[in-house]
Order: sequence, then C-alpha cells, then structure tokens
Amino acid sequence: MTADEVTGAGDRVLPLLSDSGNRRLLTEWVEEHPSYEFVDLQGTIEETPFDVCILDSEAFEEHLPGLRAKKAAATPVVLPYLLLLEESDPEIIDLDGGELADNVVTESIDEIVTMPIQQAELQWRLAALLRLREQSLTLRQRGRDLEQQVDLFERAQDIADVGGWEYSPQTDELTWTEKVYQIHDLPKDAELTAETAIEYYHPEDRDTIREAFWGAVEDAESYDFDIRLVTDEGDQRWVRTRGEPYYEDGEVASVRGTIQDITDRKENERAMQQARDQYRTIFEASNDAILIIDPDADEVVATNSQASALFGYDRGALLDDVSPQAIYGGDEDQFREFVDEVFDSGEGWTDELTCTRRDGRHVPAEISASTIEFEGRSCLLASIRDISTRKESERELRRVSQAVEASAHAIFITDPDGTITYTNPAFEEITGFSREEAVGKTPDILNSGAMHDGYFGEFWTTIRSGEVWDDEVINRRKDGETFTAHQTVAPVTDGDDEIEAFVAVQTDITERKQHERRLQRQSRAIDEAPIGISISDPTGADNPMIYVNDAFVEITGYPREDVLGRNCRFLQGENTDSERVARIRDAIDAQEPVAVEIRNYRKDGTEFWNHLEIAPVRNAQDEVINYVGFQQDVTERRERHQQLETIDRLLRHNLRNDMNVIRGRAELIHSESSGDVAELAEKIIDVSDGLLGMARKERAIAKVLLEDPVQAETPIEPVLQRVVSTIESDHPEATIAVESPEAVTVRATAQFEEALAELVENGVVHNDSAAPEVTITVTRSDGSTHIDVADTGPRIPEMEQNILEEATERTPVYHETGLGLWFAKLVVTRSGGTITVTENTPAGSTVRVTFHE
Repeated sequence: MTADEVTGAGDRVLPLLSDSGNRRLLTEWVEEHPSYEFVDLQGTIEETPFDVCILDSEAFEEHLPGLRAKKAAATPVVLPYLLLLEESDPEIIDLDGGELADNVVTESIDEIVTMPIQQAELQWRLAALLRLREQSLTLRQRGRDLEQQVDLFERAQDIADVGGWEYSPQTDELTWTEKVYQIHDLPKDAELTAETAIEYYHPEDRDTIREAFWGAVEDAESYDFDIRLVTDEGDQRWVRTRGEPYYEDGEVASVRGTIQDITDRKENERAMQQARDQYRTIFEASNDAILIIDPDADEVVATNSQASALFGYDRGALLDDVSPQAIYGGDEDQFREFVDEVFDSGEGWTDELTCTRRDGRHVPAEISASTIEFEGRSCLLASIRDISTRKESERELRRVSQAVEASAHAIFITDPDGTITYTNPAFEEITGFSREEAVGKTPDILNSGAMHDGYFGEFWTTIRSGEVWDDEVINRRKDGETFTAHQTVAPVTDGDDEIEAFVAVQTDITERKQHERRLQRQSRAIDEAPIGISISDPTGADNPMIYVNDAFVEITGYPREDVLGRNCRFLQGENTDSERVARIRDAIDAQEPVAVEIRNYRKDGTEFWNHLEIAPVRNAQDEVINYVGFQQDVTERRERHQQLETIDRLLRHNLRNDMNVIRGRAELIHSESSGDVAELAEKIIDVSDGLLGMARKERAIAKVLLEDPVQAETPIEPVLQRVVSTIESDHPEATIAVESPEAVTVRATAQFEEALAELVENGVVHNDSAAPEVTITVTRSDGSTHIDVADTGPRIPEMEQNILEEATERTPVYHETGLGLWFAKLVVTRSGGTITVTENTPAGSTVRVTFHE
C-alpha cells in the first residue's frame, strides 16, 4: 500500500483554490470537520498524498499535468477530483468523469459543482466521491486476495494432501483430507459416505454433483466445476470441485479429486459484476442521451436507450447506420469543429445545438462531451440533454416578465420577511414610489393608517399559512393622497412547500368605489322617489319588468312579486285609450322616449290617470339594454283640467257671443254716425277684434296644455314654405327671406308649424315700416339645429321678453301681454327645444329656436 492509499483518522482533503477567500473558508471547514484531514500542497502534486482534491478552474489549469499523472499512477484506484466552477465560467467543463466500463478510466474531473455551494451539498458530494475511492480500494484488495488464493490453490493441487479426497468403488469408502473437513465445518472423525457427502451440496446443485460423481465412478468421466456447498453449520460456500477416475487392470479403481473454497473469489466476481451492472444501469438509466463516438471511424460505438428516444432511431440503427453528425443536424463541418474543440481542450466541452430527429423534427439540446479511452480507442463521450422544456420555460418566463412589466396593475414581490425585492412600472404610476425607493423597504410605506387594528395581523397570518389573501385596502401614495386598492397576495413556495416569496397584485379601484357610492345614492334615491319608477329588460321575453320602487307599488297597489317578470300592460283596462297604447308601442319599437297620460287600473280595479314617461337606456355601444318608466298619478290634476276646460269653453263661448254682439252694434253705430261717435265706434270694433283674437290664442294655448305632447320627425323646409306662403298672402306688403339647407329635420309636436307662424307674423305685424322685412335662417352646429327669425321693426318689449325667462318671478300683480310669444314658447318647450330673444342689428329683434339632438 502506497502513501497515497494510507488513511488515518480521516479522509485527506487537498484544497487547490486560486481565490484566497474561498481557500480560507474551505480550509477552515475541512479542519473543523471530524471526518476530514486537511492536506497542504507539499512541493508537487505527485509528492502530496491525499484522498480527494477540491480545486477551481485556475488551479486545474495550473496543475493539469501533475493531476493527470497522479490519477494515472493511482489506477485502478479512484483518486477523485472535485471542480468548483464559477457559474459565469464555462471554459472548463468535464462531465461524467469516472469509469464507464472495466477498461474505461477517467483522466479528468470526477465531479463539477457550480459555485456558490452550500456546505451540506459539498459534504454529500465529497462523501459520494470518497465512497467511490473506498470501493475501488476494496475491489483492488479483493482482486489481490483472489490472486493469492488462486496461487495457493494451484500449489495445493501440486501436493495431494490439500483439500483432497478419494473414493473406492470396491469398498464404498470415502476419504477426505483435513482441509476438506474444514471446508465442510465437520470434525475429523465424522463418518461419511459418498451419498451423505453429496447431501452437503446446495439442494439446487445436488443433482449436478451426483450425476458428475457417479459418472466418474461408473463411466470414468472426469469433472471440474464450481458449485455451491452448505456446511454443517449452515453456511453457504462456493467450491471448486474436481474428480478424476483412476484405473487398475482396465477398471476404475478409485476416483480422486480436490475441493477448494472459492467463496471469496465468487464474491469478488459478483462484486465486479455488480459494479459493471451498476455502471451499465447508470449508463442506461441516465435521463440524458449518452453516445460514445469514435470520431476517426465516424461511428457510434455505444449508446443508451435515451439516445434512441431523443433521435428516434433504435439502438441498432444508431450503432450501425447513423453518422454521429446527426447530433448536429448532418452538418459535417460543424460536427468536426465541435470534436476538435473537445479534443483540443483536453478535458470537456459544453455547447447548445439543434439535433435532427429521424422524423426531421429539430430538437434544441445541450451537449457535454469529454474524451475517454474505450476498447483501446480514443473516443468522445457525449451526454446530450433535450432542453425543449427548458427553452420553452425560458420563453414563458420572458413572456411572463414582459406581461408583468407591461401590466396596468401594481405588482410587487417581497421576501418571506416582507422586504420588497421587485416592483413593476405600474407600481410607481399608482403609488408614486419608484422602484429604487421601494426595493429594500416593506409595504408599510403604503400604510394609510385607515385600516382597522386587526387587518394586518390577519393578513400576515393568512399568507404565512400558505393561503391567498384577497381583499380591499386603503393605501397612501407617496404624495400623501389615499386610494382604495383591490389587493391579491399569494405565497410562492419551493419544491418542499417552503415559502420563498410573496407576490402582490394591487388594482386602483378608487374611481370604481366612488362610482359604487354614487350608484348606491342613486339607488336609494330611486327607491325612495315620490313617483313610481320601473325598469324593464328588452332582452327578455315580452320586455318584462325587473325593478319597481316603493312608489310604483303604492300607486298601482300591486306588490313586487306580482309585478316583476311581467310586461306592464297588465295596468291597462277596458277604458284605456288604444291610440295612446299604440303611441307607447311605436316609441318602444323605435327605441325612442315617449310621454303620455293614460288611463290605468290598480290591483283593486279602480281607475287612475297615469302620467307615463318611458325612456330607453343605452350602453357604450349605443344598444338599448333597458327601459326606465316614470309613473305619476295625475287623476286629481286631470279632473281639475277637465273642470277648467269646461269653464274655459263656457267663458270663451260667452265672451265670443257678447263680443260679437258688441262688435255688431259698434259697426251699426259706425255706419250710422260720423265724427267723434264714429271714431269711438271704430275703436270699439278694433278692441273687439283684439279680444276675439286673444280668445282664439287662449283657446290654442289651452289646447296645447290639455293635450299630451307627441313629438314626431318634422322636415323644416316644407314647414317654412307653408308658413311664408300663408303670411305673405295675408300681408302682401311684407318681404320674408328664407335661408335653410335641405333635408333638415327636428323632433317637434304637431303645433310647431303654428308656433313658427306666430313668430314670423309677430315680426311682420309689429313692424312700423310700410314694407316689413323678416329673415328666417336655419343652421346646424354641434349636433343642434337653430332657427332664427329676425325682423327690422321695434324690439320686443321687455315685458314680453320676460315670458321667455324661466327664472322671472311671478307676482299676483304681474301682467303679461304677448300671448303669441307665450304660445310659441309653450310649443317649442313641449317639443324639447328652447327659445331665446336677442337684439338684431341695426334694429329689430332675433328670436332663436334651438333643437338639440
């Protein structure tokens, strides 16, 4: 045993590290370890005894010749080298060092570990390498013992008294030497026959030895084989037994033989075979495809099953038919360049390449290769790993990273202690804290102080137990402003379910919360409104109602459960006006608003007048998603209107009759008199005409007020033509100019033409010129239609302009004239428009009627 093989209290570890800091740490660790003995370099590598060497890339390159010589000198004993490789230093990589078969011995590194490395990992890697060394020492010792036993056995055979026996067929006597008794664990005085001796062999081998022994006795056939023996103490041994017949006078006089205990040899052979099987198992069980390539012969000389799975060829095809260039897609120059790099490096090489399968599919792969001696040839040992999944994971990681960076949600990551390690750009946009300001801090920088005392305790308890936290939180931005966020925090665990980090996603929902509060207020307002409100769903069958407020229930007498899910037509009855129902139906079919007073029926059957307004509700795509209805019981007002209408008809009838009588008598006086009497009679006639005209206007106003406004699409141009034609016919001295684009329409009631005529005629009859001028101009801007009626006469008196001012205070002594302007305003307003008066230049007034879309 050499000095290199002598072991003391611990395994000798030689650290060869160029980095002084790493060397110091490793030295301290080895010296403190109870199982290891620190060894320093004593001159050269060859002169320094050690059991395992730990080195880095610079030391490896510096001591390469000595390391190779040292390993070669130790053969067949394994002298393991452990290479600590910086993650960023791919220059020296030699994987799968060690023995692949009986005659394959590594000339390079036995194990490569990427730094940094934990002590626990260094411990088990060193232990694994030292076990390999110990096994190789044991195997070599067993081999030496076996050689010695064989030598002794051969010497024993030279002398007849070592493990010998003899059997005489004539006397049936079996004679053993002392060694044979020892092999059988029998005392020397044990009496045995041939058959009882055969019984000591293993049950499965007895027939074999029996047939051979009696074959020698009866047929003079020699035998020599290894067989199992069970001793008298029950131990199983392997023995080599030989039998040779001896003749006298042409007959078998005796059978002589030897027996040798070969249990140790068999154990050694079994161990050697087990080692071969282990190496073969490792070779076959590797998750990587392994090829042993003879680059000179351009052939694969050994392969495992994973290679067949990767390339799509069976093992026979890989060994006999496929060129090694297949690992580089058939590119001979690229393959040769790779081989040269491996051989030139002298140790190992790793590269990424694209393999081509038998079916033509390309597979990204990582290949690690080194040079070995295999069956007397310099070969390339290549370990090829399919990295399709890794590449896809890398792509997926890039996609996820890009998605996180581009996300509009604030995303940040903390370590298990809550220290922020990452924030995305949206985090800064929402919170105001930059990545540099947030990393290294805790989420407490967002604490607004608005959450209840137990909130954060419950939060940390939840996520540290491995559960996901999902809740709202009030945070504070960097500028001090608070905001509401919806926060989801999830733990990130490793393979052992240990929490490595927490990922938080926050969405700023401040506007949504404000909107929800507005909706809540609106909902309360609708629920508590003093008028009936209903909402229907036009997407449902028969446009059913899906909501009614308390006032609707109170007005109609129907409880909600009787209403929801039904069309509101159940409120109609036998006296409901079918024309008004048709107006409602037509408006809904046209997806337009409608207002109507209609006779409805309560649940108890009583009638009531319902002032009903229905409007469509549209979404962002301008699609009608609901109809909202407003119901108001106007039965009392309707009755008052009917009473006023009766009084109005009575007064108008009496006034018209009386005024006609007065006017008739005034005309008679005027015709029969002259002078002052005739003038006074003429004034009576004028006043009578004015009062009759005022009565007609009052009747028109009353009609508008008593009827439901029904709006319809009204073309402007034909209305203007009729109005101008009528007024020019009544007032031929007037000039009326019209400026209007074609195809302009507005939604207005049926009285709109009459109201427009009133405005134009007002500009003519109140003009003090002998040739009055009125200009009508129609324009469109910003979705609105404007109709301007401009005259050149005296401006409209302030008292009459006040008719148009909604805010003008009405008092009991407030008197207004200008019923025509009042009528026009009433019609325009009920048509959904507005009417204003401005001064014209240089004289007169301009009345503007505006309709908004």
